[in-house]
Amino acid sequence: MSATIKDIREKTGLSLATISKYINGGNVLPENREKISRAIKELHYHVNDMARSLVTSQTRSVGMVVPSMVSPFHGTLIRHIESELKQAGYSLMVCDSMNDAEQERDNIEFLSRKNVDGLVLIPTGKKIPDIFDLVSGEVPIITLDVKWAGISSVIIDNIRAGYEATSYLTERGHRRIGIIYIGKQCTGRQRLKGYCKALAKSNIAREEALEMATDGTVDAAYEAMNRLLSLADRPTAVFTCNHDMNIGAVMAMNDAGYRYPTDLSIIGFDDLVIPSILNPRLTVLEQPMEEMGNAAARIILEHMQHTDPADRKAEHHVYRALLHEGKSVEQISPSRT
Repeated sequence: MSATIKDIREKTGLSLATISKYINGGNVLPENREKISRAIKELHYHVNDMARSLVTSQTRSVGMVVPSMVSPFHGTLIRHIESELKQAGYSLMVCDSMNDAEQERDNIEFLSRKNVDGLVLIPTGKKIPDIFDLVSGEVPIITLDVKWAGISSVIIDNIRAGYEATSYLTERGHRRIGIIYIGKQCTGRQRLKGYCKALAKSNIAREEALEMATDGTVDAAYEAMNRLLSLADRPTAVFTCNHDMNIGAVMAMNDAGYRYPTDLSIIGFDDLVIPSILNPRLTVLEQPMEEMGNAAARIILEHMQHTDPADRKAEHHVYRALLHEGKSVEQISPSRT
């Protein structure tokens, strides 16, 4: 027979109120916390989540919707967020939108029906205008990687990231610089904006042929890089705007018989395994993934403590992507530009 909360009371000598407060995530005295924790382990006590949710109207779960669970970027964020939530006694339920806006909406509705206490969303594209029709207004929402008015968010300064990546190339003599970015996401468009800003500062005119809008996948980046390499006046450097596109671009170069940085310089985004094992190592802009994931978890936990939505104030945390210098960018002479 399963142990009950009354068994814990007999084991510890503490009141049911104190034990219940501990089980439901409340603050109790350190010595009482230790007694209860030890008793739970000895009695092999397990919380009946269904019964608790009926009493408290809480499931102690957070839903998360991501564009692609196979993406190392999204997978890394999931890990950090789940770790932080677990310490607070919450579970994380993740849904994969498969880069499809309709699937994204279905996932949000599914999690809403599961009565999650909060929702973390990495959108596939534009803002969902009726998101509060899909999710009860009592459920707090936070977005990652994109900022929406009225909703808390954790993002990086994408314009600055695009500017710094491109400036790194112009400072090394490059004037024909290609970019491979996600055309339908604001993060990609903002990185493009930073790219354009850096070109303008160096008095370099934009060329449509050097700007490759993609869906952000390996295959799309592979094709985009092939198009850049086939230009009669090909670029001397390329900026790839996410981890998967780093891979696709380098694969295309390898298959075409080009090597970086001697034939073409390349600067990428996110140091998620691949850039560090490539030889030569890829120069990248790296997002502070752990900080971003932890911040997202802390914000949603704070919002879930306020049962009245009016008490939740939207807050926006903006981080900076930092340059990690590898050996994929070559200093070139004016004669090559």
